[in-house]
Amino acid sequence: MKGNPVGQIKKVAEFMGCPFSEEEEKAGAIDEIAEFCSLSNLKNLELNKSGSLKTMKRQTNSFLRKGDCTTGSLKQRPGIASRGTPL
Repeated sequence: MKGNPVGQIKKVAEFMGCPFSEEEEKAGAIDEIAEFCSLSNLKNLELNKSGSLKTMKRQTNSFLRKGDCTTGSLKQRPGIASRGTPL
């Protein structure tokens, strides 16, 4: 999905039985959907920056954080991190 979002969006639309027409493709509808659903766009929405969920008593700004392989090891205690399997 990350490497080819336009192709994946087309596949999902076809699978659901509502493929894009040639006019929609030429007008850039698929590109607009890909941009609207991108993580960078979702992360920058005001709701995800300053909102909260009352039912869970949780801030929504923690839902879309940068996830990479180093963030988990930074949050672990040294004893737990050393038990991991080295690559």
